[in-house]
Amino acid sequence: MNLKPVLAGFTLAVLGTISAVAAPINTFVTATGATESGGNAVNASAVVTLGTGTITVTLTNLLANPTTVAQNISDFFFTLNTTPTGFPSTVTPTGSLITVAGGTSTPDTTDTLKSWALTATGNQIHIDALVASQGPTSAPKQLIIGPGPYTNANASITGSTHNPFINGTATFTFAVSGVTANSVVSNGIFSFGTDGGDNVNATGGGGGGGSVTPEPSTFLLGGSLVGLSLIIKRVKRA
Repeated sequence: MNLKPVLAGFTLAVLGTISAVAAPINTFVTATGATESGGNAVNASAVVTLGTGTITVTLTNLLANPTTVAQNISDFFFTLNTTPTGFPSTVTPTGSLITVAGGTSTPDTTDTLKSWALTATGNQIHIDALVASQGPTSAPKQLIIGPGPYTNANASITGSTHNPFINGTATFTFAVSGVTANSVVSNGIFSFGTDGGDNVNATGGGGGGGSVTPEPSTFLLGGSLVGLSLIIKRVKRA
């Protein structure tokens, strides 16, 4: 049997599959038992996905039934292995808004999502809600709140000062010159509450850098090579 058509078809199928797979996903989380500076429990995750000239950051507040606005996500920092350039000064998240009152939440269909500030210090990128676009800096709104019910919530959550909130998850996508799917992301840091600097280091990979899920192509290529060797053996036996 002629192996050339078999090998050619198999190779094209593998290459087509590999070209369509996603970029590496970098995941950062707060450590078990983490607290913000006031001693309140916090629980958050961040997923940073890189593409050619783009970065997507998905922030999720995992803390159910929060007590205070100090447990809401307000900022996220991460570091690239190259100096970022050519990115906008603000980025508007996607997500949904809710208003919390009386221990329950209701969808906010009146307000629109406000932009967060986007800055860089050296190789570190900072996404920040504590800016004028979120309302007075002494009373910022639209921080990311964890899931309900909100039976533990005090007046900092149920009052009008900081309502509405982003419900659970916010996703930020922006252009950055020089970034590729192979760029390295490390040193995730969350901030919580309405005062800047209430930072909590993220955990995940070595040195708190975040865990990396390899490109699916890594698994596909290895599996494909094994499959190819089996095909060759079977054809030879035939």
